[in-house]
Amino acid sequence: MRPMKKILANEGVRRVLCAIGALYIWFARVTTRWQIVNDAEAAKRWDQGQPFILAFWHSRFMMMPYWYTGSRMTVMVSQHRDAEMLVRTLRPFGYEFARGSTTRKRPSPNTWASVVRRR
Repeated sequence: MRPMKKILANEGVRRVLCAIGALYIWFARVTTRWQIVNDAEAAKRWDQGQPFILAFWHSRFMMMPYWYTGSRMTVMVSQHRDAEMLVRTLRPFGYEFARGSTTRKRPSPNTWASVVRRR
């Protein structure tokens, strides 16, 4: 096993890294000037409590907690161990998560059911 992979296999190390990630997100938020463009339709649906799908590029994913804060947002993530680190990093921001499978090339019916239940 590669040294880095061995280090990341340690549960304590993963917990610390997720906490550092959450702190980084908070720090970036309070020290960065934000401008959201073309969000009128999504904002209208959010305010009216209507469902919609919000997509983020990977490079912007960690800043997702500051697009709209609050509850009722479910993030679809894979069942892979790397995705578990993302879940642990974003959970302090109030998100819920629906786990899917990449080996099936589509989310499972259980994943969709968990999203619908949270609505």
